[in-house]
Amino acid sequence: MAFKSGLGYLVTSAQIAVAAAPDNIFAVTGTVIVTALWSVIAVESGANACNWQYQPTAGTANQPMCATGDINVGVIGDIVCITETAGARTLTTGGAVGMLTPCYFILPPGNISFDGAAADGELVHNVLYIPISAGARILLAP
Repeated sequence: MAFKSGLGYLVTSAQIAVAAAPDNIFAVTGTVIVTALWSVIAVESGANACNWQYQPTAGTANQPMCATGDINVGVIGDIVCITETAGARTLTTGGAVGMLTPCYFILPPGNISFDGAAADGELVHNVLYIPISAGARILLAP
């Protein structure tokens, strides 16, 4: 975990196959602000509408962090991130340039999951965060 001045701590996953169900990628302990959440395509996918979801330890499970976006337009090395237009957050594949519009999330303890419509493709996931509560952090999910 590396600290990036002005952005927070960076956690990066290994290359992970997209699952056809919510797949816990990051575990949140304590309360944090997520300043950026993006993925890099490692293995291309066919038609596959994906999104990020949050599963708090307490409260309503599987809360969408963005609307689904199809990652099939991406090639190896392309960036997949959450963009916001007119108040709507969507998962977007933006080619070699990821457009990160300010889209911060305040998260209590729980899991950040990546949800694919099909088990197709592989991504490397990244999150930048700032701890709010004492001892809060984001780790790779077991």
